[in-house]
Amino acid sequence: MIAGIGSNWAPVLSGVPQGSVLGPVVCISYMNDMPNINMYADDTKICREMSDNLDCIKLQVDLNNVQKWSEQ
Repeated sequence: MIAGIGSNWAPVLSGVPQGSVLGPVVCISYMNDMPNINMYADDTKICREMSDNLDCIKLQVDLNNVQKWSEQ
């Protein structure tokens, strides 16, 4: 809410319900084959130390792999 004005409620048709116990477990089992990604519950992160241009290329390869995974 900003200045006492809020948005209208809308149905959400995707995602994991917040506060559920089974939701993160189902999410992990679904995403378990995602390539080289750090995961905790229903949160994923791609992390890489960046020291030179080669690291930028490696990060882009990681992002491309996640995109291919999501398309499959």
